[in-house]
Amino acid sequence: MSTVLALLARLDELADEIARQEQILADLKSSRIAVRRQLNNLRDPMMRLPLEISSDIFESSCSECDLHHLKAALLLFNVSKSWSRIALSTAALWTNLDFDFGWPEAVGGTPSLRAADVDVLARLLARARGHSLSLRLRGLADSKVGDVFARHAHQLRVLDVELPSPAYLQILRQGALPLLETITIFHDDDIAIDNLAISMEVYAYANSARLFQIAPNLINCTIGTSIHSPPPKDQAEPDVVHRSLQSLTIFGPSPVFPFLVLPALQRLDIGYDEDVDAEDVAPSLMRSPPSLSHLTLQADHIQWSQRAIQTCLASIPSITHLSLPRGALLQNRIIAILTAAHPSEFLPNLTRLDIYGAPAQSRAWYLALVAMLRTRGTLCRGAVKLQSFSFRWRGAARGSWKQLPAASR
Repeated sequence: MSTVLALLARLDELADEIARQEQILADLKSSRIAVRRQLNNLRDPMMRLPLEISSDIFESSCSECDLHHLKAALLLFNVSKSWSRIALSTAALWTNLDFDFGWPEAVGGTPSLRAADVDVLARLLARARGHSLSLRLRGLADSKVGDVFARHAHQLRVLDVELPSPAYLQILRQGALPLLETITIFHDDDIAIDNLAISMEVYAYANSARLFQIAPNLINCTIGTSIHSPPPKDQAEPDVVHRSLQSLTIFGPSPVFPFLVLPALQRLDIGYDEDVDAEDVAPSLMRSPPSLSHLTLQADHIQWSQRAIQTCLASIPSITHLSLPRGALLQNRIIAILTAAHPSEFLPNLTRLDIYGAPAQSRAWYLALVAMLRTRGTLCRGAVKLQSFSFRWRGAARGSWKQLPAASR
């Protein structure tokens, strides 16, 4: 009996010793980690800096190496715990965000983002703190997601929306967008949305005076859709003066364009897929400001006589860069005007001309083009010299480039 008791006592002693040794081993491992951390701190002075200073240094580095995107910020979390803490405290990493909410099953995509993820979106946007935001929004989002973005509308500097859903209208309906400099609201024609319950109220709002009134510092504006119908021509609206807008791109009918007064406008791009009447375009172009230097016109079908085109463009002598991306009829008539008119009387400051997507043309057309280039390429009294000419063809015109040097002989 005594032997059994002795053995049990011995087992208890061994268990206690093992526990003590395990604690000693754990303490040694902790000491080793602490010593290694101290050594790393000595080798890397950055680790000794306060988190706020590390974040400031990290933020300045991000602006130089283009790490201010959401994907880059998320990748930094996989480096180390220290990097994760720095990334979370670096507001610049969370100021340029790209959200794709997916397409509904009706167009073969994934369902829209659900309300369960709203908290995640709110945390991502909150990490930017008081910094200005650049947002790119794609797909269809619900109203709760729109509420999250609307709370940060006052921080928006860049807003890029593709295939807008009604939820995005909540951003535009905020009282003011004081920091907004660039806005793009565009519908990709490759995405069929005719059968979707999407409110065209977004486009109507973007094409209204309200947008230009709530964004006084807007510099670049692109609004494009082929599915928005203009209001009746007899609908009267007051003029809207916007003094900071420098670049305006409009694809499709725009109800607000005829009423815009843009004294600082430098670039204007206008494109139409449907029939365009001169009465819809000419008055707005003829009231262009003296600062307008770059004009892009593209229209596949335009009801615009050569005389009307000449009268309209002759009233904008400030144009230095004219682009004609498409529209054979429009291209032919402008080339004819440039050929017949003296440079001092029609676009006297033109230094660059771009013609893209031109169809096959006759030898006579190329002769006229070469004559125009020769005239514009020489210094004329009252006009500057054409310095750049770009010509690109499409389809059957691939071999037509041979006509150009032949016509110049």
